[in-house]
Amino acid sequence: MCFFSERLLGALGCKVSAKAVVWMVLRISFAIECFGVGAWSTLGGENLPAGIAREWAYWARHKDYVVDQHGRPIREGFERLQCDMKFLLIDDDKDFAPEKAVYALRDFYCNANTDIEVIQTSSIGKTSIGHFGFFRKEFKESLWRNVLGWLD
Repeated sequence: MCFFSERLLGALGCKVSAKAVVWMVLRISFAIECFGVGAWSTLGGENLPAGIAREWAYWARHKDYVVDQHGRPIREGFERLQCDMKFLLIDDDKDFAPEKAVYALRDFYCNANTDIEVIQTSSIGKTSIGHFGFFRKEFKESLWRNVLGWLD
């Protein structure tokens, strides 16, 4: 799962939703400043330490996504990685990881053997999964089992 920057999404020709911008700029930044953590617990996960959340927020605001402190793209580690990788493209994740963004992230790993699996929400009898939904317990049987199969 990924969250791409509004600038990168715009460069890819993706419509950047107001939801994604509000989530990144206001919610994460507000939580870091007020509580010292990235507010992930509201999504059912663990909060990120402030330093990690700040770095992620910095990346997400940059058109090249993963960059150093001077704004230069960091790609060397991605390019060196040689392994099998699977990316999930959830068909109704239009706010945080639309199709073009998933393909762009996959392209960071130019020497890996990559596969993108498209999850059709309707194929599991649901009307919505979304970006964060994959991690909900309701998808334990329909989505998680498949992932466990990759890890064996």
